[in-house]
Amino acid sequence: EFAAAVKQIRQELKMSLSDVAKLSGIDRAALSRLESGHVDNPTFSTLDRVANALGKRLRLALEDNRVGT
Repeated sequence: EFAAAVKQIRQELKMSLSDVAKLSGIDRAALSRLESGHVDNPTFSTLDRVANALGKRLRLALEDNRVGT
């Protein structure tokens, strides 16, 4: 879900992966893997840096995981 949102926002902003890499300090290849969902457990710091590069803020929430409630 996060990966798809990152890619969509980046494309809406007409930013390349290289643009986001420069602003976030994260390698372009790593960003590509993140967007494609090939990063199983990115750190909060990484997600926050990507969000900031896109002009967004990262919000963490707890949600009920019980089925049927």
